[in-house]
Order: sequence, then C-alpha cells, then structure tokens
Amino acid sequence: MIDYLLSEFLYRISLRYENLKSKAIKKRLKSCGQHVYISAKSHIWSLEMLEIEDSVCIHCIHAFTHIFAGNGVKICSGAMISSNVSITSVTHPVDSLKRHCVCEGKAIVIGKSAWIGTGAIILPGITIGDHAVVGSGAVVTKNVAPKTVVVGNPAQFIKEVKKY
Repeated sequence: MIDYLLSEFLYRISLRYENLKSKAIKKRLKSCGQHVYISAKSHIWSLEMLEIEDSVCIHCIHAFTHIFAGNGVKICSGAMISSNVSITSVTHPVDSLKRHCVCEGKAIVIGKSAWIGTGAIILPGITIGDHAVVGSGAVVTKNVAPKTVVVGNPAQFIKEVKKY
C-alpha cells in the first residue's frame, strides 16, 4: 500500500512539474496561441524567436523534441509535432575558421495542420506547406508543398493528401 501511495504521489508531482514548465515556456515565446500543448520534456533554444499559433501540439505523450529557433521558427495553427523531432533554424559555416563562433541559418515555417512524424529533421530555411505530412525519420532539405506527403533522407514526395 505504501509503495502505491508513494508512486501516486511521485506521479502527481511529475505532472505538476510538467504543467509548470510548459507554462513557463509559453510565457517566454515570441507569441503563443490558445490550446497549445508543449511537453515539458521538449528542449527549445531561443524561446523569444519561436511563434506558435492556436491548437498546436508538440509531442503530446512522447518526448525529446528539439527546437533551435535562433533565426526564427513559426508553427501555424493545428500543427502536430511528434517525439524526437529536430527543428533547427541555425547552423554553422562550413569554413573551419568561422565554425566555432558564428551561427547562420534561416527561419522555418511549419504550415497549418501539418504533421511532422517521429524522428524527422527540419533544416534551416524550410517551409512545410499547409496540411503536409513529413514521415517518420525524414530529413527535410527542401520546401514541402501543401497537401503532400514526404519521406526518406533526403525527404522525397510520395503522394498527395486527398482529404484534410
């Protein structure tokens, strides 16, 4: 009985922690819409450069999404981002003399009702179109057209989304 009570107590503490961390993250964002869920287990750098519209979910149940928003990231309404996703608007120059002290890159836009699958990687300057699907493990090196599905490394078009 004591084991059960202790585990229940620890579970409630962890839920409270996740709720508080999520609220703290939302307050520091450039903008944050309503009905936004951000897992406490996500890692976001440069919060002040991240814009999130209404009804966005960043890995509801799972964890470990990384967002590097240094050059700007906008996540439009209804987007879903799964676990272990990496979204990075920053990179380093190829020139080894500049690599350690300079960050470069371009803003990323994830369109309305887009779905980013588990383990996908979105590189700097990419726009994911409205209602697009990025398959699990895809490495997105080019813009993704609206209402399309892309998979693979590098991500390739495989079909259109018929209904949305």
